[in-house]
Amino acid sequence: MNWKNLTIIIPTLNEEESIEKLIKILNKMYKGVNIIVSDDGSKDKTRDIAKRLGAGVVDRSNKEIKGLTISILDAVNVVDTPYFVVMDADLQHPPEAVGRAMLKLKKFDVVGGARRKIIGDWGFFRKLMSKTAIILGKIRLMGRVKFDDLMTGFFGAKTEFFRDVIKGNRNRFELKGYKVFFDLLKLVKRGTPIGCVKYDFNIREAGTSKISKRHILLYLKSLFK
Repeated sequence: MNWKNLTIIIPTLNEEESIEKLIKILNKMYKGVNIIVSDDGSKDKTRDIAKRLGAGVVDRSNKEIKGLTISILDAVNVVDTPYFVVMDADLQHPPEAVGRAMLKLKKFDVVGGARRKIIGDWGFFRKLMSKTAIILGKIRLMGRVKFDDLMTGFFGAKTEFFRDVIKGNRNRFELKGYKVFFDLLKLVKRGTPIGCVKYDFNIREAGTSKISKRHILLYLKSLFK
C-alpha cells in the first residue's frame, strides 16, 4: 500500500497529552503517510509537538469561527493527496482502522467508522445521548443514504469527491459543531454507497472531553440545515 497517497487529519484542541503518542504510532504503522494537525487554538504545546514530529499544522488560533467541523474543512482545503482519513487525537479511534479505511476508499467515495463496542465505562447519559442522536440522524437521512453509526468521528473520503460535495454547500455544515460525517451525508447524492469500517471505541486515554450541552444544541440545529 502506498501510504503517500493518504493524509490523516487530526483535529485538536489542547491534546498535548496524547498527540505525540498518536503521531509516532501512525508514522510507524504507515510509512510515508501525510499527517495534518488542524488545531483550533490550543493553549498547550499541541502545535509545537506536532511540528517537531514532522506533521503539517493548520493553526486556527486567530480564526473568528471555532469548531471541530470547520477545523476539518480547513484541513481538507490543504490536503494534496487523493485520499484522507479523519480521526480523533485522543486514541479513541484505533490507529489500525486507518489502514482498513484506506482499503475501503479504493471502492467507495466515502467511508465511515462504526463502533462495534465501547471499551470501558461510557456512562448511561452518554450512551443515551449517542443513541438518540443516531435515531434522529437516521430520520433526517431517510431515503437518502444509510449508515449505522452516524455519530462517528472516524471517517474518510476521496479528496476531490469531498471538495465537490462541499463546494457551494459550506453553509449547510454546522461549522461550530462536531459531526462532520453526518453533515457530509446530508449532501451526498441520494443512494450513494458508504463504506464501513468496524472498530472498537476506546475511552479517552488523556485530556478531557470537549462535548458539552452547546454541542448537543448545534447537532439539533444541523438536523434542519
